Amino acid sequence: MVDRFSDGRWLVASARKSERLSDRILADDGRELGRMELGDGIMHLKIDGSDRIWVGWFDEGVFGNQAWRVPELEWPPSAYGLAAFDSEGKVVRVSSGSAPDDPICDCYALNVVGSDAWACTFPGSPISMSDNGTRFRWWRTSLPVGVTALAVEAPHFLAAGGIGHDSDRVILGCLDQNEGTPVGEWTLPFKVGYPSAAAVVDAREDCLHVVIDGVWHSWRIDQFQT
Repeated sequence: MVDRFSDGRWLVASARKSERLSDRILADDGRELGRMELGDGIMHLKIDGSDRIWVGWFDEGVFGNQAWRVPELEWPPSAYGLAAFDSEGKVVRVSSGSAPDDPICDCYALNVVGSDAWACTFPGSPISMSDNGTRFRWWRTSLPVGVTALAVEAPHFLAAGGIGHDSDRVILGCLDQNEGTPVGEWTLPFKVGYPSAAAVVDAREDCLHVVIDGVWHSWRIDQFQT
């Protein structure tokens, strides 16, 4: 997994790992500048507009990483399902859960829009937003289990993928006070959920990206609103 800081440095991390401090910061010429620990079982990694590193873990990361401890947290950062780190690897924010009383068991989709982070998580497939890294807000949804990408141009969102017969679905929705309500649904010409033949299914800001059979497909939310 790769993303870039605003000063041109690269962050390179592996989803699965057995060694501590194995996630690397590289200069733009490839020199290693430092290492950090972001844990095992990473599902998504994004750097936001304020150079915070957002990490979402799948279930083996959430319920694993038992030896990983940081001074300010009772549990490993991954136990919260979603967390933010500064550019040196220090935890600056952890999620409070996928609903008021439910922990995150799996971070299905993660996006950053400016300095805000957006996620769709399990259980319940709610959409969450971290406002500039300081406040979490939640919207209940009826999205299918296993959404793989979430594009956002508030108040609208575009959720792609799911499990089984939902694997080729893309849903346009609108966020109101407490709910994310579907307003349109389409079938893609290929599967982007589980199972999927795509090499990449992801979203950044208001754009959904799919790479399949060597072809890069890209759609913006406003293309589904017209």
